[in-house]
Amino acid sequence: MFSASTKDLSDTVFQYNDLNATNYLSAGTDSLYSVTFFTASDEALRTSFVGVDTRLPDTHVEVEIIPGSTLAELNESDPLVKKDTLFALPGFHLIPVSTDLTPGDDFAVNVLQYVATDVVVSVATEDLTKRLRPSSAPSGKQYLFTDTGKLYEFPTSTRQRNLCQKLYAFKLSTTDNTDVETDGTNLLRAWSPSPRTLSLHGDEIDSAALLPIHIYNVSGHLVTTVRHLPATLSLPQGGVYIVLTPTSALRVFVSY
Repeated sequence: MFSASTKDLSDTVFQYNDLNATNYLSAGTDSLYSVTFFTASDEALRTSFVGVDTRLPDTHVEVEIIPGSTLAELNESDPLVKKDTLFALPGFHLIPVSTDLTPGDDFAVNVLQYVATDVVVSVATEDLTKRLRPSSAPSGKQYLFTDTGKLYEFPTSTRQRNLCQKLYAFKLSTTDNTDVETDGTNLLRAWSPSPRTLSLHGDEIDSAALLPIHIYNVSGHLVTTVRHLPATLSLPQGGVYIVLTPTSALRVFVSY
């Protein structure tokens, strides 16, 4: 099972292979903690969500984004953002996280997975043995810890593979206030006038053609439905929202 989203998932994907899960790795323990290091680009970015694959139902997943380029540095730094969640179904999931990435800096995406005591968990790998394409994770960029204290570095000496762990981000320059023409005659304007608010205004002649308007977060969950224009909405948090009308969809960034 895969969680769905729009094609405008992000502007940038941090990953070491674009396969998603081709295999699974177990260390015989009931929790696994994985670390993947990336380097931010020279552009200002804001993270949107972490991509994680789970193999078992009812898997608890905790994700963190921490600045640093080595394991030692992680122990000395506080997380930029942290999120805990529970997935009832296995598959590839999108976990919303939002934080600014300093251009050019190193950071780590940390993921802890567990189900219950004495239930052995596995992590997804993108694996050369499946004869698809080679793993590209360089040395010193991916690690796996067990709750018994064992440490594995990827790619391992016995197999060329990397962990299936990804981070999606938007360029901050693409999240300005947005005007979108929906069907050639009706115009829907959307903007964020203040933190965690979203204002919508339709064409004065025929706003009814734009209704109803459904507002989704980046995880694809319906936040609210608008049946009258103009409207100003109070949203639970800042970030990227999908505004869906009967004729078109637009992506807007709501400030914090």
